[in-house]
Amino acid sequence: MISASDINVRIVAGIRRSTANLLHKGFFPSPALASSDSLPHISCVRGSPLFRTFLILVVIAASGFLFVRLTAAPKLEVVEHVPELKPNQPIEVIEGRIYVTLSGAARTVDLFANAGYYRFASTGLGTHLAEMKIAKGNPVLEIRIDWLEETTANRFAKVVVEAPGFETFTHVFDAEGDIDDFVELPF
Repeated sequence: MISASDINVRIVAGIRRSTANLLHKGFFPSPALASSDSLPHISCVRGSPLFRTFLILVVIAASGFLFVRLTAAPKLEVVEHVPELKPNQPIEVIEGRIYVTLSGAARTVDLFANAGYYRFASTGLGTHLAEMKIAKGNPVLEIRIDWLEETTANRFAKVVVEAPGFETFTHVFDAEGDIDDFVELPF
């Protein structure tokens, strides 16, 4: 069995032989650079192995800590803000007429506004009329259409909103399947 000190001796001897060969072939400019006495002695290890292991563990732990800090999701503060609600506060509403023109027969057509809801009784081709209330402070109109026939072709619904004292608003909703969309009204 070969011991570690035998291996070190063989390595040093090999380095000395290689250096002598290089000196003989003229690779070193001066013989002082290639003398075997100027080579470092490798027979001992500097420093305590436990201390070196401890330093490596500290460096690994520090880099791991920094990596976790850099890749962690930012912590968001949740600020709860509860608006004060006044009891029995009246909502200003606009009485509007909504015309819906469909590109095909629908199973159901539902219109939602902040102050009203309307479901059409007949949903065949053509233009349908709904009279409903729309909240003036937040005028949003939502439409949901479930088509009678399944198809991959685009279907559309043209919505025209008329309200007294406001300009007529027109918007076209289109989709490949059922329509479930909303629009903010300019009232």
